[in-house]
Amino acid sequence: MNIGIIGCGAYSMAMAKRIGKNQNNKIIVWTEDSKKEEEYKNTNKIKSIYKDEEFFKNIVVTSKYENLFANIDILFIMTSCKFLNETLKNIKKYYNKKIPVIIGTKGIDNETKKYSSKLVEENLKTKNIAVIAGPSFAIDILNDEILALTVATRKRKIFKNLQKIFSDNRTYLTKTTDIEGIQLCSALKNVYAIGAGILNGLGNVQSINAIYLTKVINEVHNILYMLDKEEITVLSLAGIGDTIMTCSDSKSRNYTYGIKLTAKTKNTAINYLKNNTIEGYEACKTVYDILKKNKIKANLLITIYDILYNEKDPKELEKELFN
Repeated sequence: MNIGIIGCGAYSMAMAKRIGKNQNNKIIVWTEDSKKEEEYKNTNKIKSIYKDEEFFKNIVVTSKYENLFANIDILFIMTSCKFLNETLKNIKKYYNKKIPVIIGTKGIDNETKKYSSKLVEENLKTKNIAVIAGPSFAIDILNDEILALTVATRKRKIFKNLQKIFSDNRTYLTKTTDIEGIQLCSALKNVYAIGAGILNGLGNVQSINAIYLTKVINEVHNILYMLDKEEITVLSLAGIGDTIMTCSDSKSRNYTYGIKLTAKTKNTAINYLKNNTIEGYEACKTVYDILKKNKIKANLLITIYDILYNEKDPKELEKELFN
C-alpha cells in the first residue's frame, strides 16, 4: 500500500518505521524543511539516528506536496495541533476525497476550539477519516516495543486497511466510533500529566500518584458525559491507557514540565516551556474555555489551569487532591 505521512517529527518518523516493517508498504513523508529531505537521503545519518536503516529503504522524504499526493492510497496527518489548520489549508488543493485520512494529531485547536477531525472534515470536505491514539512514546516505537492503539472511525474499511498496514506481531488495534471522545481524552491526558509531574516534583510517593490518577479518571469520565461523548471511552487505550503512561513516565514532556514547575526558580519551567513542545500547556486553556462555556466542574483541571495561568502555588494541587 502506498502511504503518505504529513509531519517529519520524532513521532511521525517512528510511526513510519513501524509501518515500514511491512515490506508491502511504500511510504512517502512530507517535511516543511527541505534540508531534512536531503538528510534522509543519507543512509549513514539514518543509521545513526534510528539504529536500523533497513526499515527506511521503502521510505522517501519530500518537501513538496505534489510529490506526496502523486500516488498514495491512504494519508496519515501527524503534525502538531497548532499547525494543523494551516497545514490543511495548504494541502486541500492536492487532496483527493477518495483518500482516507488517518489523524495522529492530538488535541483540540486552541483558536477555533474545534477537534482535529472537525478541521479535517471542513478543510478537506471529507468524512473518510479515522483518529488513532494510545499509550505510545516515539522512542518506544522506534525501539520496536509493543504498540497498542485505539482507532476511532465510522468506516469499517479504514479499520481493515489499518490492520493490513500494521500487519506485525508488535502492534495491536482496537476500534471505537467515538471520534471526538478519543480526541478529548488525548487533550486531557497531557493536561493531567502536568499535574502528575507537579505532585512528583513536590516529593510525593507513588501512592499519591495512584490517588491522583483515580480522581483524574473519574474527572475525565464526568467531562465525557457532560459533553455528550461516550463515557466508556475513558476505559480505552486512548483514555486510561494513555493517561496512565503520560502521567507516570519522565519521557513525557508534559510530566517533566510539571516537575519543573515546582523548582525553586521560575526560570526553570519558563526555559523548558520555551525549548520544548508542551501540548498540555495550550490544551489546558483550550479545555478550560470549553468547560467554562458549558458550565462543567473539573476541579483538578481548573487547579492546574490556575497554576499555569494565574500563578497559583503548585501546592494547591495537593490540597485539591484531598478536598
